[in-house]
Amino acid sequence: MIDPKVTIMIPAYNQIDYIRQAIDSALSQTYGNLEIIISDDCSTDGTGKLIMDNYSNIPNIVYSRNQQNIGRVANYRHLLYDLSTGSYVINLDGDDFFTDKDYIKDAVKIINNNPDIDMVFANQYQFYESTGEYIPEGKNDNTVEIIGGNKIFTDINIHLTHLTILYNREKALKENFYSKNIIGADMESIYRFILNKKTAKINRVIGAWRKHGKNESGGINIENCIKNYEAILSPIRFAENSGIFAREEIESVKSKRLDSYTDRNVILATLISAKNFTLFLNGLKSVDQDFYDNYRKKSKIILLKTLVKLRLAKPILYFVV
Repeated sequence: MIDPKVTIMIPAYNQIDYIRQAIDSALSQTYGNLEIIISDDCSTDGTGKLIMDNYSNIPNIVYSRNQQNIGRVANYRHLLYDLSTGSYVINLDGDDFFTDKDYIKDAVKIINNNPDIDMVFANQYQFYESTGEYIPEGKNDNTVEIIGGNKIFTDINIHLTHLTILYNREKALKENFYSKNIIGADMESIYRFILNKKTAKINRVIGAWRKHGKNESGGINIENCIKNYEAILSPIRFAENSGIFAREEIESVKSKRLDSYTDRNVILATLISAKNFTLFLNGLKSVDQDFYDNYRKKSKIILLKTLVKLRLAKPILYFVV
């Protein structure tokens, strides 16, 4: 059996301080049939020169520079649709890196032994650059689980992380991947993709998501945060239209995912300012009126509103969080 080609897609923009670690971690992968494609979205900090000076003579690395800046999500899509040639792909942002050199080899072995599997995923570290601390997310015992995509869709305790997901490129192209310009464009695509498919999870930590204060998915911007509800609602609508789940089950999934995302962001908003707390709650009205009406009546939000009025919310949350 000829092992399928795998593409490591590396989108980059002004990441001169991090890009070498990302590329070197991709090169360290022990899997043989591998291409590494870097799409530079018009970096202005010397990222492109660094890549050309250090990696231009490596046969399985392709460097491409966009003619104009197209943005993070469009660059993901450009890599997947226009530049990649692998049967399977995995995305490694230019400021993240693999920590497990055997991950792709082991993931492809699972696929070769189970041809009906369309996606393999694993766990990651959160790497805090300011302290050098690595915090693992999930188990690290190297067990393998075969999981139906519908199970992942309905179980909010199963976490997917973009940098660990190796997936079938041809099938992803048919699902209109990376089509929404939102922070969670990756998860919006993945959650649609997994429906009625079979996946595998390797329970080990294989890479690091770097937290450096400039991550587009970190912090909170109220407008972007509200737009990002589409990362939850779009797959829900897709599942509803597909008739995969009973109405009660899909409504339960919707409620749990909206609750989880809202709880996290309402705390972040409150930690910034009372004004952001109010802006965030008001923004919920445009997301889903029924969800807004129910959420604002919950005891935890009533308590938080009271604390905000008393100017006690920030100190209490800082202590708790």
